[in-house]
Amino acid sequence: TMGKDNNDAPHTKHLGSYQREETVASLNERWKRDSDTIKKECSERTEGPSEVCTYAWMVNPMTGITNTHHVDQMLKGVLVHNDGWKAAGKPVRQPRTGWYAQKAKAEFSLKIVASLETKYITLMTMKSYGPNFKDTNLRVVLRVASEAGGGEPKVSEHSISGFHEMPTSIHIPHKFELPGGGANKGDTILVGVTLVSGAYFKVNGIALCTF
Repeated sequence: TMGKDNNDAPHTKHLGSYQREETVASLNERWKRDSDTIKKECSERTEGPSEVCTYAWMVNPMTGITNTHHVDQMLKGVLVHNDGWKAAGKPVRQPRTGWYAQKAKAEFSLKIVASLETKYITLMTMKSYGPNFKDTNLRVVLRVASEAGGGEPKVSEHSISGFHEMPTSIHIPHKFELPGGGANKGDTILVGVTLVSGAYFKVNGIALCTF
């Protein structure tokens, strides 16, 4: 959650697709706006078939995903490889519930068949000033394989840092466009995530959506 800090002190941070002069107050406001959108998408997904998301979840009481069993259930059937990641934490105590990397070079892979036109992935991850987060970096490799077959899968690669200097911990949405303009219904989306630097990281949600 957002802690109290000097709201007038500017910080330049790279947050997913964002890079601008930030203050704690403006960061908090933008985080709330972006996370409200993701909460809505995740709520639609967990309550029934979604018209905007092929796959989505986020740890939050509003989505009904609050404990490690819920996280494991959301990954069941799509998690095809895991080495060093684990659903851990508590709903109301620190560390809070999430999907955690617990060793250096930890990696996991998801394989998801698009149920509708899917153009973007959003990963909600934690940024913190704590020593566990210093120099942490996550590599995300996205692949889209056409249902029709033929040709090589479209590939893109992105990077997410887990550290910032502000004395607070916050979940940040990182939204990336899927390669080749996205996936059509029936295409296979492969998400490969590797902790390339550091030995600790937290993912709080993943969404594959049209918008």
